[in-house]
Amino acid sequence: MLASLLPGLRDIRTPLTVGYLYLLLGWIWFADDIPRARPNGDGLIARLFDLGDALGRPAALAALSFVAYVLGALLTISSERGFGRLVLDTRTPAIGIDARQTRFEMFERLRETHGRILEHASGWSPEQMSRLDDEIGRAQNANAADLRTRLLVANQELYSEYDRLAAEAEFRLNLVLPLLMTGITASAELSLWYLPASAAVVLLLAFQGLARRAEAQSVISRAVLSGTIRHPMETLLARFDDAS
Repeated sequence: MLASLLPGLRDIRTPLTVGYLYLLLGWIWFADDIPRARPNGDGLIARLFDLGDALGRPAALAALSFVAYVLGALLTISSERGFGRLVLDTRTPAIGIDARQTRFEMFERLRETHGRILEHASGWSPEQMSRLDDEIGRAQNANAADLRTRLLVANQELYSEYDRLAAEAEFRLNLVLPLLMTGITASAELSLWYLPASAAVVLLLAFQGLARRAEAQSVISRAVLSGTIRHPMETLLARFDDAS
């Protein structure tokens, strides 16, 4: 039962933690403007205080957690899709011997597959080659986010390993910005010594996050290399092999 709950808890952990950190920053920045007691009258702030008194502190904490989760969900950046993936893919080298070796083996496998596809297309017209180039481009652009669904179907144990590593990476990488902002705020308000201390923590988290991300991608690559799942380039090659 615990194993079935862990993936869900990992999904909640990152946006909830990020949301709480941004709420903490908001409290630090705007604490002087936030009322501590119920204001006079029947305005919006007064009604919120009344609602908090009526529901009690546990319900108020649950509401605050919900707000933190929604805020974190809006501000969390995915490391496997969209802008976050584009930035990390272009700026992040493989970290660790296994990740580097797996990346090299994947490159060689896809290069060989590409060459075999082109052998099948020898003698094709320019129009046919143009369509083939488009198909190859789409297949080559497959990433961990594209392949993980295939892994989920093919091998749930490997998928669980990938999901754990990817969640650890996303958790650490998404803490970098709010913790850096918190450190800058602390150095401006308290002491400049908070800046190097927070920078060290942020750099350590960033390195750990990038390492976990490389390990997660290595799981996907190993699944392709072992034949557990098929890369879209290999699917394209199989189509040519079946036709010949």
